[in-house]
Amino acid sequence: MTVCKPIATVYSQPDINSPQTDELLFGETAKVLEEKGIFAKIISEYGYTGWTLKTNLFGDFCTPNFRVCVPFADMLPQGKVGLAPYTALPYGAKVEATLSSSLKTFAYATHPAEHCFYMQISHLAPLNILILSTELMRNRIVDTAKKYLNVQYRWGGRSHLGIDCSGLCFNAYYFNGITLWRDADIEKNINLRKIPLNTAQKGDLLFFKNHMALYLGNNKIIHASLNNGFVATENLKESPYMNSFICAATAF
Repeated sequence: MTVCKPIATVYSQPDINSPQTDELLFGETAKVLEEKGIFAKIISEYGYTGWTLKTNLFGDFCTPNFRVCVPFADMLPQGKVGLAPYTALPYGAKVEATLSSSLKTFAYATHPAEHCFYMQISHLAPLNILILSTELMRNRIVDTAKKYLNVQYRWGGRSHLGIDCSGLCFNAYYFNGITLWRDADIEKNINLRKIPLNTAQKGDLLFFKNHMALYLGNNKIIHASLNNGFVATENLKESPYMNSFICAATAF
């Protein structure tokens, strides 16, 4: 099944009053494991399990070839500005878009609604992941994380409407072709290896008790902090999280 809503909330239980654990983005896929009333228990394409509303899912309506590269990108009823959007997709959402010689700035975008929608080409980036040097990949990961600066903290969030510490780090890596475990749990991150803190480089990860951050180099980190209430950069040596530091880790 494919996520057909801009953002699909994932709950711990089949109950909208249960804790939010994650968010799936438009175009991501999930396998339905169980159904209960209006809910479906799913496992996401990156292996995370929870419950979401059935209405958030649709059959395989697209073969994504682009990813949204701005905080939100409108899906418009016609290939021109000035019209109210049908919906807006968040940064990282995956879409099937078709370029046309007759449209200079817009692409046709697939949606399960029975209508042809248009998206600005400048709001989309090719989905294929380029093979980059380690240095360039580290820079890309950091640049992706910085796109969320000042976004509010939201437990289980993964978008510019709100994001949590592990969602920030997950997105920064995932949108650049590396899959992390969705939670701030070093023991479940099979793609990481622990390293001494004094060897950490730009783009490496730092784990604390119930928290994680992305290292920027020069004793700076970026993280979605409940203490701050939003995504911010911080001096590692001055961070209160250092009192519960667990380890540094790298995927390189």
